Amino acid sequence: MGFILVTHLIDSCAAMQTVTFEAISDLSPDGIIFINNKGEIEYVNSAFSDVAGCSSMDLIGIDENALNSRLVDLCETGENQVLEKGVTAEGVVIQLARPQRRLISATARVIHNEEGLAQGKVLYFHDITHEQEADERIKSELLSAAAHKLRTPLVGILGFSELLSKREFDTAKQKEIAVTIHRQATSFKNMFDDFLDIEGLDVRKGRNFNFEKRTLEKLLKEVLASAKDISDQVKISFEQPDVWPEVSYDFDKIKQVFSNIISNAVKYSVDGGNVDVTTVSRSINGYDEFGVRISDQGIGIAPSDLLRVGERFYRVGELPSVPGSGLGIAIARSITAIHGGRLELTSTKGQGTTVTVWLPVV
Repeated sequence: MGFILVTHLIDSCAAMQTVTFEAISDLSPDGIIFINNKGEIEYVNSAFSDVAGCSSMDLIGIDENALNSRLVDLCETGENQVLEKGVTAEGVVIQLARPQRRLISATARVIHNEEGLAQGKVLYFHDITHEQEADERIKSELLSAAAHKLRTPLVGILGFSELLSKREFDTAKQKEIAVTIHRQATSFKNMFDDFLDIEGLDVRKGRNFNFEKRTLEKLLKEVLASAKDISDQVKISFEQPDVWPEVSYDFDKIKQVFSNIISNAVKYSVDGGNVDVTTVSRSINGYDEFGVRISDQGIGIAPSDLLRVGERFYRVGELPSVPGSGLGIAIARSITAIHGGRLELTSTKGQGTTVTVWLPVV
């Protein structure tokens, strides 16, 4: 009697788990299919039925090969080769033409029991149509803005080089024109590098970062040594901490962040002054963070502009003497966010700007 009762309870628990799984998966906006260890479809949620344009009952009981054939029938002509091996753990992207045009990311996961034996497979279908459209729109906007921004230095290079080739100048004037061409070419290169950086961050989202656990001491000293050559009118001071905590970061990427911020601090200190670099620490919700704070005495930022700092291609003040793409802070923020950190900025018009880069302590 006790054995029958326990068996009944186990069966009831299993049934409850099945009902719970089906109830939860039916709330998912993504398609879910469960294939049992016999290779047959045992469950299809409503989201996948909508994607495939058929009833779940039409799919229950068919095997995975039959499912792939049905998916191929829904695909664009020439897209069926992506399903030659079916849906895999690595994932495939399927371009559906029917019942609606959709771009679907499909992934498979094998389910194992407590003994490690395969109990079946779950197929997961995520609609990335809107994400793809958003990516294409961003790329289009980036290309349009790049063409506009790069036009200015390019026109300068073409104009001065044409002038130099068609007219006779004395040595001093020739040197002056050559310096101008070099300055415009450098500006062009720096802008182009920024466009490549922001596009790479959008596409790869940090997957090519090389994270290592170490302190920021060596990195900051290298950045500050290079920054001292930017301007003779600005004095850079550095107050080192007693203890350097370790953080996990990509050396080149975080070096780019600090190089950009310190370079901006120096360049926007048009009347000279000091750039002070200090370190700070804090704890938020039980997690320790280490920050590097860069404060300048430059032109500062008006409250109306402060809200737009970090917006792509937006430049505060647009000083002719300070060339740039308007992407520096956007790139710094993206890199810092990929590291699990944050970038905070405060400023007062005419009094200077303070930027703090926070990174999690490991």
